[in-house]
Formats: sequence, structure tokens, C-alpha cells
Amino acid sequence: MALNTYAVYRELIQRGFYDDFVDFAVYMRFARGMSLYNSGLTYLQRPGAQIVYTEYQWYKMGRSISPGKTPIVITVPFGPVEFVYDINDTYGDDYKGITKELFGNHTPDSLCDFNLLKLINALHSLGISYNSTEGFGVNLFGTAELLEKPISVEYTKRDGKKYKKYTRYAITVDNKLKDYEKVCVILHEAGHILCGHIHYDADPKYIVYTPNRSDDNLDPYVKEYEADEVCRIFCKLLGYEYNPSEHLNQYEKKTIVKSSQYFIMTAVHELMKVW
Repeated sequence: MALNTYAVYRELIQRGFYDDFVDFAVYMRFARGMSLYNSGLTYLQRPGAQIVYTEYQWYKMGRSISPGKTPIVITVPFGPVEFVYDINDTYGDDYKGITKELFGNHTPDSLCDFNLLKLINALHSLGISYNSTEGFGVNLFGTAELLEKPISVEYTKRDGKKYKKYTRYAITVDNKLKDYEKVCVILHEAGHILCGHIHYDADPKYIVYTPNRSDDNLDPYVKEYEADEVCRIFCKLLGYEYNPSEHLNQYEKKTIVKSSQYFIMTAVHELMKVW
């Protein structure tokens, strides 16, 4: 399938799969650790897919591939591709794992144990600085802004080595917030940056690519919805619950178009890449 990463999300949304895909991606992350991108590839090739494994993995569970079934092609790290099959492409013993229906009834955890330091490191690796301070006004818990001059941020890669970047993107949160509250604010403000509500022409080799929508005269509700949705989906992918409805009630509701859904998914993708 000759689709780049972002094109996969665009095609999913054009086909009207946004909500179903998010639910499928969350389930697949917990069921077998599948990446957001591979979940997208899977759902494009097999809309309505339930749970996918390789032929050998199904064999170990006592199931075989039904004759004539076409494999689903996904990517693998440092390799070409992998062929997987949906449970509906197989027959045999009852599936003993957690089904999508059962998983949908689970109660997400609270954000209390969320690793705040890991999130800050992820921000820095994207080229977004983080700071906490006091003195925010009523009902204002954080901001995302474009600094006049670049500042340096340090982060640690999976190899344990420290690296440095220079960026003008900055997120500041209220220092008086609890850690789990800071997480929500950080993810919300990161959504503003990654959805292109503020933008500068940074080198994409060093700073995360963001679309330039700063001159699109987006309605405040649309901006807040997009930022909140980035936070909600990212939390959901990690097994946490975030309800943005109370925050969004402050704004006059507007119709959300498919382009918003596209920018939301690409923003979540960039966050998941560095998590």
C-alpha cells in the first residue's frame, strides 16, 4: 500500500472511519501493542476489523486461516512488511483473548500515575519547550506560544544519550496544578501547536513538522476542540480518561469538519512517535 503516514489518516477520515478507527487503535494498542500507524493501515484494508495476528500467532491459538482470505499488510521495525489476518478471516478454537467488545467496557485509569517527566521529555524531543510558573489568571492554566528567540531544550533518547535542540515553541503551565492536571494542560497546549494554531518555519529535521494554520481564522471553539481531542485520544491510547466537555462548554459550539479530524490524528501520531 503506497501511502505515507499522514495519507493513511487522511484516507481513513475521508471514508468516515474517524470514531471507529480511534476505538480500534486503542484496542489494538492494548491487545497487541500495535502502533497507531499500523492500526490505520489495518483499518483501511479491513474496515470493521476486530483483532489481527499473523498466521503463526493464530495457529498457536488453535485457529487457521480460512481459504481464499487476503492478508492485511502492515509494517515492522527495521524490516519490510508483515502479513496479519483479522479474526473473521480465521476458524478454529474459541479466541481466549480480550475481545474488542469486552475491552470497550473497561474503565480507564485516572491520570494520577501518569509519568509527567516522560511527557516533558517527549515534548523536548519534538522541539517544544516546557516551563511551569505561578500567576495565571482565573480559568487559565497554561499557554502555548511562539517565543521571539529560540531557546535550547534537552531530552534523552531511548539509547540513554542526551541531546539538545533549539526551538521557539513553548508551553507554560500553572505550577500550582497537580501533576495529573499538568498532564492534561500540557497535552491540550501541545495540541494547539501540533494542529498548527501557532506556527513558524522551523527545520523539520530538528523540530516537529506542524501545519501552518495560524492565518486560517479558525473559530475559537474549533481550536479548543482540536486541542482537547488530541489530549483525549492520547490519554485513551495510554489507558487514561480525560473528559473535555466541561472546558468546551465555555465556547459556542461549531460544526467540526473532516479537516479538523485529520489534523487531530496527525498531532496524536507525532506525540505517539516519541512516547
